[in-house]
Amino acid sequence: MASGDCETVLSDAPTQVPWTIPRARCSLTRGDPEQALQTLASGPNDGELAPYARLVRARAHIALDQNALALKDLDGLRLPGAGAVEVTMARSRLLANQGDVVGTDAATKALLKKEAEALYLRALAREKKGQQLSAIEVYQEVWAQAKNGGWDTLAQESITRLGGSAPDVVSESGRALAQRRRVRLSKGYRNEEALALADALAADHPATTRAEKLAHARLIQKSRDYAGAAQACGAVLGKPAEAMGSADELYAYGLNYARQGDYDTAGVLYHRVVAQHPATATAVTASYKQAYMAQDRGDCEKALPLFATHREAYPKTKHLSEALWFEARCLWRQGDHEGASTAYDQLLAAVPNSSLAPGAAYWSARAKGLAGDKVGQDTALQQVVNRWPTNGWSYFAT
Repeated sequence: MASGDCETVLSDAPTQVPWTIPRARCSLTRGDPEQALQTLASGPNDGELAPYARLVRARAHIALDQNALALKDLDGLRLPGAGAVEVTMARSRLLANQGDVVGTDAATKALLKKEAEALYLRALAREKKGQQLSAIEVYQEVWAQAKNGGWDTLAQESITRLGGSAPDVVSESGRALAQRRRVRLSKGYRNEEALALADALAADHPATTRAEKLAHARLIQKSRDYAGAAQACGAVLGKPAEAMGSADELYAYGLNYARQGDYDTAGVLYHRVVAQHPATATAVTASYKQAYMAQDRGDCEKALPLFATHREAYPKTKHLSEALWFEARCLWRQGDHEGASTAYDQLLAAVPNSSLAPGAAYWSARAKGLAGDKVGQDTALQQVVNRWPTNGWSYFAT
């Protein structure tokens, strides 16, 4: 029930009290208020769970437009925490269904900032009252806020039903609402919806400035169309080998290629980040990424000098532990266990609290054994167990 898996609740949960409440809630959620009422017919009718059954029963009656019965269910009903919010919403829904604008506004006042449903119910009350234009305005606000929960979708359907437009990308006020919604969608990680709205806005008013074009490229990237994002970046920054831009712009351009698996082109752009903006934090990451990508595809001949260049150029790099770790792994793959052990020991000395430290200590110990120092290996492995007794590497060390 907590995960919203109503299919499992309805198929597997027992049919007796207290399971009647979650089963009824799920029936209601799936749009079957009559089944919800039938389920609750067997209780609970008393005890500490009875108020929750009354709440679900009231919501079912409201869904069936049985307002008098719903009012009876809600009369005097008090619940703690989230239950109190649900009770308020149920009462507000009842008032909204009756077209009681003043009552709905008063009932939802305390919840407006937190609950999208509260604003939606204010719009519904106006619609039921026959205040069509006012209802559309409030529905548009619900739509523009784009809070999670599906109320913005219901608001959009209501706007269309009442003869309005959402999105309205023609009028100045409509475009302003659409822009607000696009920003909210992006912040809510609803990136595909944000991109679709941005495209609609750009249909009649194409991006003209550099900033607008790159902002659109970022939206494309967030929607995971990396090929499209790379093309959009290239139109502004130039071909990869000639690209000019800020450190973050060039890095984002390169990231689009990296996420397509085109490490060569990504490497070209990361190199340009370092060349054009060597003193930035983004350049530090771009420098590390060039080496990381090489080792990630198994090209240790290329990766090792790149890791060395990175550590030399940025001795205080925030990627030091990862750079030493992957450098050591490359040396190990090449059969240079002594060199790998040295890199692991450097990691332990430079970043002793790194999450990679236990693994580095383990592999350094193993290198001693491969070099013929069995006593040194066993001592070092025991040190891994002593220092990190609950870490997974201690299991391999025993």
